[in-house]
Amino acid sequence: MPRPLDVLSDPATRPLWYRPFAGLLCLAALALYTLVGCQAPTFASAAWPDWSSFRSQSPDDEEESDGTVKPGTTLDTPYIGERITSFGGTGLIAIQGVGLVVGLDNTGEDPPPSYYRSRLVDEMRRHKIEDPNAVLRSPETAMVMVRAYIPVNIRKGDKFDAEVLLPPNSEAKSLAGGYLLEARLAEERMTQGGRVLEGHVLAAVSGPVLVSTSDDKSAAAGVLRRGRILGGAVSKLDRDLDINLRREFRSGRNTSRIAKVIGMRFHGHDKHGLKVSMAEAKTDQRIVLKVPEEYKENYPRYLSVIRNTAFKETEIEQRVRLQKLADQVEIPAESEIAALRLEAIGVPAVPILKKALLNEDIEVRFNAAMALTYMGHTDGLAALAEAARDEPAFRVYALAALACCKEAEASAELQKLLKDSAAETRYGTFRALTILNERDPVVAGETMKGDYKLHVLRVDGPPLVHVTHHTKAEVVLFGAQQRLQLPAALRAGPHIQVIAVPGSSEVSVSRYSGGHNSKKVVSANLSEIIHACDELGATYPDIVALLTQAEKQHNLPGAMAIDALPAGGRTYIAKSANGGQRTIGSQYTAPNIYAPPGTDAAAAKEGDLREITTEASVEDEKKSKKGDSAIQMAGATDEKTSKVVTADAEEFADPTSESSEEADTPGAKWYDPRKYLKRPSWLSDGPPAQWEPDAK
Repeated sequence: MPRPLDVLSDPATRPLWYRPFAGLLCLAALALYTLVGCQAPTFASAAWPDWSSFRSQSPDDEEESDGTVKPGTTLDTPYIGERITSFGGTGLIAIQGVGLVVGLDNTGEDPPPSYYRSRLVDEMRRHKIEDPNAVLRSPETAMVMVRAYIPVNIRKGDKFDAEVLLPPNSEAKSLAGGYLLEARLAEERMTQGGRVLEGHVLAAVSGPVLVSTSDDKSAAAGVLRRGRILGGAVSKLDRDLDINLRREFRSGRNTSRIAKVIGMRFHGHDKHGLKVSMAEAKTDQRIVLKVPEEYKENYPRYLSVIRNTAFKETEIEQRVRLQKLADQVEIPAESEIAALRLEAIGVPAVPILKKALLNEDIEVRFNAAMALTYMGHTDGLAALAEAARDEPAFRVYALAALACCKEAEASAELQKLLKDSAAETRYGTFRALTILNERDPVVAGETMKGDYKLHVLRVDGPPLVHVTHHTKAEVVLFGAQQRLQLPAALRAGPHIQVIAVPGSSEVSVSRYSGGHNSKKVVSANLSEIIHACDELGATYPDIVALLTQAEKQHNLPGAMAIDALPAGGRTYIAKSANGGQRTIGSQYTAPNIYAPPGTDAAAAKEGDLREITTEASVEDEKKSKKGDSAIQMAGATDEKTSKVVTADAEEFADPTSESSEEADTPGAKWYDPRKYLKRPSWLSDGPPAQWEPDAK
């Protein structure tokens, strides 16, 4: 028997695979087998390993579909919402500071020594204000804490509310009639050692202080110690939203894919006119999300559409899903989610949504109209107007959708609702029209000297007076010919009286202050009375007090409403048989154009909202009375404080300061705090313009 080496050395006895050319053929066959798999019959019995079992299980390696759908296959479309753990940027940013309120009617005080007084004095000295302690001793001034919450999706230059309140140990009696000089607000955090870590200045705030209009004397001591600056804070930053992926889906490929999918549906344009995606992947877990213009006043719906956007889907799979959604959108109980998913698909879904507008159920028509309107189509505007008028549960969402449509048809539908009997429908419609075009002659108002707006609407319907305590300083008169019911005896602030004696058809508007008297005689027309008060120095809080008093004394020709905003989260009783009832949205998912005052929809839903309070803890109050520098802002659970700013040095050179001989005299010479309105910061040159009443 030949040995193995002998067999290989003898050319005649060498096996085929060892021969030069035959060996090459064997190697080629082996390579071909490796590429195409176990298909050759000569290797069918070989036990080759299943290499697919060794594939990575990373979320980056998800298999792509080949684009085919087998008959009878049930699609299980993955949605972006299933991969999201939360939306970032939906919390409120708390900012705080210290400010100076001027123009008080001898209700201020000299603040006791404290950390905040020291900060205010240091800031005044830094800006070369001589003897700041003399300014603080004036009874016409008061040191206040200023706080605000920067809303979601705000842009640089946008306005929002701020709150002012007296420190817990303050002995000042009232902030009524006061004006907050410009103050800067920032994020700051106090350490356990009492040291304040300052952040960047994020907003500036100034304006007249609106206090409660309540006549309850027992509550006056509390409500007059706090106030609100309506729309007085101006943002210095832009805020975008974020998408945060769940841990199991965290990968660079997934964030890039989600950003690409969102960009295919939602995009803007750069300065060169090129398309720019509304989403940009920043890390393997975070995506920055911008809000398109059509969703600016209702970003919660935009987030809902993003959640219901398909994460991965072929054209054929989308076609099959469209057929299923076409059936679901016609079912009232399923139409809301189906309409959102159709809205996320975009153009291919338009015919399905237009067909749903013909459904006999109002809920189906409403949901289809919502999706179409946000996609830029006007076919559903009539259905939205119907929903806003007839169904309170749909009203807030229908009005917000109408406000996003820039076509003339939307304005025409809204104008029809101005004569509705419900106050929230009328004012909600008014606000939607101002979003569409604030210069529209139907709703355009005039800016008064007191830095608020008066809108006199020439519309039919019952007379209505509407004022706001949040967001905007505006008075809206629904009905141009509203007349005060006479006789009347009213006050607009501490110095202005509105008197109409029995049997007279005229109204006397007078101001008495500091020996300067001024008087105007006008008709009983409510608009003329407001103009006369404004000419005599009334601020927005004074006008609100006048109208509130007139309503309580039954001097108004109709009803008066305050912040009559449509709300989300109402119960809808289905009109169809066996439809049952369900809650439509929630108060926290209401469009931000009608968000509950002082709250933010998404932040409240996530539990991040901290309600603004003015009650100080007992411990804080004790520390404040002792002048402890570690005193915390009253009610600020996150221990944040803020930076301080005041106004020009020249603005303190006023008869109301301590340097004036009449400063401590009751009824001393008064001045108009409106001279501070629209003033530049204290770094600019030039004293403020003085305003004096016409002496009689």
